Amino acid sequence: MKTNFKMKEATNTSEAIYSIENVLIENPLWLNKCTSDLFAVVKQCWLLPMSVPSQDAFDLNDGILYALTKEQIINLFIEMKTEYYNFKDNTVWS
Repeated sequence: MKTNFKMKEATNTSEAIYSIENVLIENPLWLNKCTSDLFAVVKQCWLLPMSVPSQDAFDLNDGILYALTKEQIINLFIEMKTEYYNFKDNTVWS
């Protein structure tokens, strides 16, 4: 299965946060391969406002990634980027 989604590169934490948000919005197939505890928490917090009827009460999308430390953002970005390249390599050669 090929996809047109391209994960954005990042050179600092703000660009990494932007890239992670872009991935969470797009929700590509390869995201299922990310299995760290940190990713699971971020993904659940990201999906929470979508399941709550009143989005005014819960505005976690803007704050969940900004509440993480620099090292956590880097680790999350590296995990996502690794799975992105693994998926990209597998689909190119398939």
